[in-house]
Amino acid sequence: MPFEATVRQGPDAGTSYTGFLALFVAPDGGIDSGAFATTDGRTVPVVGQANGRAVNLVLALGSDQTIYGVGTSATDLATCHGWHQGAMGGPLVGPKAADFGDWAVAEITTATRSPMCKSCLQSCRANQPAPYGFAPGTCQALCEAAGACTAADFGG
Repeated sequence: MPFEATVRQGPDAGTSYTGFLALFVAPDGGIDSGAFATTDGRTVPVVGQANGRAVNLVLALGSDQTIYGVGTSATDLATCHGWHQGAMGGPLVGPKAADFGDWAVAEITTATRSPMCKSCLQSCRANQPAPYGFAPGTCQALCEAAGACTAADFGG
């Protein structure tokens, strides 16, 4: 999902974090292995909880900097199979104690699909189970099934 978090007040006011967010929501609503692929090439681990349309996120930026976001989704995340459809967002705090801002997820468009495919593959590969990872082609199949990639992205 195209994602942006912006600090509006505090020491980091004006700082934005943009990229693509991948959330893997368990049946109990737990988000234990999400990832935020930033536009500057970093992959940030994301954990949290999703209950219906309510969502809580923790983005561990590193160097003792964390963003905590709470929000609402336009659709029930429990019924989301594949890529989330609709708006989602809310307020945030961090990465420093006095920082406040907001975060949002945008709708998927033709312009965002190619970077989303790249982000999905990057996140999938970064979250492969140890020690051997997924079988070859698994990340491609998962990202196609989720709607982030199409066969055309892989020359098909």
